[in-house]
Amino acid sequence: MEFRQLWIAAFVLISSCCSSFCSPFYSPAFAVESDVRVRLKNGGFVAGQLAANSGEGNVAIRSDMFAAPLELDVRAIRSIDQLDRNQPNESMMQTFLLSSGSSITGELVAMDDQRVVVKSPSLGEVSFSRALLREFSDSRFEGRLVYSGPRTGADWKSADKPDDWLFEAGSISTSKSSVSVIGDVNLPDKSQVQFSLSWSKTPDFALYLGCPEDPKVQSNAALCLEIWDGVLTMVREVGQNAEIAMVSEFAPENNRLNLVVYLDQVAGIAAVATPTGKLLERIELKADKVAPSRFVKLVSQVQDNSQSVFRLERFEVREWDGHLPSASDVVVNGQIIGADGQAIAGTIGNFNPETGELQILRDGEETRGVKISEIRRAQFQSNETSDTVAKSNEAAASETKTPAGAANEDVAKPKLIPSPFEDAKKSPAKPVTVKDTLIEIELQDRSRLTGKWLSSKEGRVSFEVAEMGKPVSFEVSSLVGLVGSAEPFEVASKVPVSLAPKGRLIGSNCELPGTLAVHELGDLKTLLWMADSFAGPVALTKSSEGKVEFGSRPTTPTTRNRQAVDAQALLLRQRAQRSAALANAMPRTRRLTIGLELRTGDVVEGKVTSINEKGVTFESASTTTKFVPHANLEAVTLRPNRDAVNETPQKLERLMTVPRSMKADPPTHLFVSTNGDYLRGRLVSLDANKTVVEVRLENVEIPTEQLAQIYWLHDREWEKDDKPAKTEDEVDDAANEKSEFQVHVIRKDGRGLTFAPESLNEGKLAGTSQILGHCEQPLAELQTILFGCDVGKQARELKKELWKLSLAQLPKVYQEDEAGAGESQSPLVGKPAPEFQLEAIDGSTFKLSQQAGKVIVLDFWASWCGPCMKSMPEVDRVVKEVGGDQVELVAVNLQEGKERINTALGRLAITANVLMDIDGEVAQQYEANAIPQTVIVDRNGNITHLFVGGGPKFVEQFATALKATIEAK
Repeated sequence: MEFRQLWIAAFVLISSCCSSFCSPFYSPAFAVESDVRVRLKNGGFVAGQLAANSGEGNVAIRSDMFAAPLELDVRAIRSIDQLDRNQPNESMMQTFLLSSGSSITGELVAMDDQRVVVKSPSLGEVSFSRALLREFSDSRFEGRLVYSGPRTGADWKSADKPDDWLFEAGSISTSKSSVSVIGDVNLPDKSQVQFSLSWSKTPDFALYLGCPEDPKVQSNAALCLEIWDGVLTMVREVGQNAEIAMVSEFAPENNRLNLVVYLDQVAGIAAVATPTGKLLERIELKADKVAPSRFVKLVSQVQDNSQSVFRLERFEVREWDGHLPSASDVVVNGQIIGADGQAIAGTIGNFNPETGELQILRDGEETRGVKISEIRRAQFQSNETSDTVAKSNEAAASETKTPAGAANEDVAKPKLIPSPFEDAKKSPAKPVTVKDTLIEIELQDRSRLTGKWLSSKEGRVSFEVAEMGKPVSFEVSSLVGLVGSAEPFEVASKVPVSLAPKGRLIGSNCELPGTLAVHELGDLKTLLWMADSFAGPVALTKSSEGKVEFGSRPTTPTTRNRQAVDAQALLLRQRAQRSAALANAMPRTRRLTIGLELRTGDVVEGKVTSINEKGVTFESASTTTKFVPHANLEAVTLRPNRDAVNETPQKLERLMTVPRSMKADPPTHLFVSTNGDYLRGRLVSLDANKTVVEVRLENVEIPTEQLAQIYWLHDREWEKDDKPAKTEDEVDDAANEKSEFQVHVIRKDGRGLTFAPESLNEGKLAGTSQILGHCEQPLAELQTILFGCDVGKQARELKKELWKLSLAQLPKVYQEDEAGAGESQSPLVGKPAPEFQLEAIDGSTFKLSQQAGKVIVLDFWASWCGPCMKSMPEVDRVVKEVGGDQVELVAVNLQEGKERINTALGRLAITANVLMDIDGEVAQQYEANAIPQTVIVDRNGNITHLFVGGGPKFVEQFATALKATIEAK
């Protein structure tokens, strides 16, 4: 095993990591606008369109969230990415790599020993000193683009849980430890891969190129880039052999990595270079019997408690021709490679635009002209450093109408083609000073420039390129990427922290750390936000929707928080996990605030005096309003001295499950007593002495002093499923009927308040509530501010105790031509039957333990269950024919009233002992999750057989099992 080390200085790595993406996208017909995502150095981001900026050094973004373009300080920007890219037309274009690291893609127009002119699709004609030119290459030989992304979750899939990684347009991220994602990137046998990784705190990852599709299979001969003790390491293992190279050392302030990897999976060659074309390290280890793979794997190894977000921002794959870049910044000996891949002896001279030929010089003499289209790659001799380029440009600027080759009479020069610059006055270069903020931009034609952002006006950007004579200009829509400077951005507080605490504005297309800005009463009916990177405060639009969070950043990306809410709602609809979710919600049911909670999330302290069919009448010192209709209520707390709740998840699930027979008339309220008992029903009335509740069509009176809370059961899962889909006109009408812009503030104690904002002054947000009238809330007391035209919906999504009713599970229905019911392998079989006691339909009491010496058949059923109604008469017939007086049939009805049961028995005409399992507790004991379920209990009280479902074969199986149980001794 061979070890090689290359320790790159920290400042060199920072420079390489800040290099821009090498985009393959260009469209001749530029659109007026293109969507971009701007990521900031403080972890924030905003998506929108580039707009005109008013100040030098600012980048303006137009976002639907804000009423005016956002002026972002370019020093605060980490990157800009275009979200909708088009592939460029690569025919007859060259890429000119400059010694400063910039590159320009286009057609060569003119070149002599002093200047080079290139016609770029994005920049137009640009001119630069030939002393800057390091290399040019024909884009046709650069390699076919085979993948560019990440695009969606279709090409990158989490190896474990789907929510381990957050998929955004153009990037994937995670904050979890030891999670991986597999990318199907169509990796060729010989590939050139450019990628960009970033992290908020700790760089700890592993990237495998050419790995198996199955994440559980160990990577065989895959190239791995991994962090070892803060050092980027390149590793390839084949069997017992391994090749390792230490690429570079990370600087503490570096939070982004942008590299190019060259990989030949068959020959075992791998190399790492900067996007500017400098080779950093190379290894070679051949794998004879290992098939190449098209997949890559990315592993996040950050610690769980680090709260670090790790993100793959860019991944591009091209075919590779096998040529590696140089390891030196200065090319001493020029090299020319023809279209056939063979070297051409000599050096590059001038370019003849009329014939399209380059001069090839050998030993100082002109030899021949070669079509530029016949040259794949050419390197230029250069002993000059970038420090001498400005002097070269200044000298060139002092010459006007000077024949090329006559600048220095004392130096013998070969005869050259006349220079196209003879009649052109050369503009002196204006070097960008060290104090300027240098950024790198990437254009659709793959040009990449380092310099200073000047302005964006009338759809065009003015950009001052380092070491060029004058600024260049390009269409806004041609910008596909921007990489900010490596220097951290520090912003001075523009408002007192005591009056405007720091927070994060979070919307569907932005997350911006900053503060709420002061505004007085006036036309502004929304909020003013002053982000850390803004040049000034900007108002939110009245149609915007989102939230402001105060305090520390959450450990997971905020977009995932919304996904978690949606996932929780989905899980609540699934019976297997709904009970656990409700059980976790129970601690919040114990409120200590006496008063009302509205559906908007508002909590009003006060005393409920009465409730009737219209709503709730109450007294409160915080509002002049005394009445709230039922439709606006979520809960009332009458007294806080209720006992702790210790119900099992199973009981909580049954509490929120109603029989399918009650679908049209479900319970509307949940009553909680002071000792923690529950009752479902419909609230009829309440006064200081008694509360009237309708339960199973009967009115029941309860002393009001025994009630702690009352919940309004507005949410019913089946109602959403039963509603027909809205037409487009109905959707538009609903959008037009949205209410005014409002905020819902949530205090640190959990209480909420909804109102229309009107002013923010002296650290207090003020406005008008429809219920409470004038409101003022100190920002220092707030945890979250929700804003939008439907903050009530947002507030309900944040709540944990989702008191949502669901219908009982549908039974398993078996077709007549199939096997029908089968004997279940339930763990209850062979064990003592669970003890229970229930009231019979005739008023008597049935206790299982008192039936010793008999064979008992328990048949769990309900009148709404079609298979139950069909199989019960057959069960009754078999019991009579096989068992006679030795067997007792006990029909256990699930959660139905006497009237419905008697109606069903009249249709069935059976003689079974019918029991009423009102709360479903016995069914839970016998795991009767699907009915009909038939259980045989022997004379010793043990379960011998258990059947689920119904059908023709069930009767035969049941008869055989019952006969065997009777005959057993």
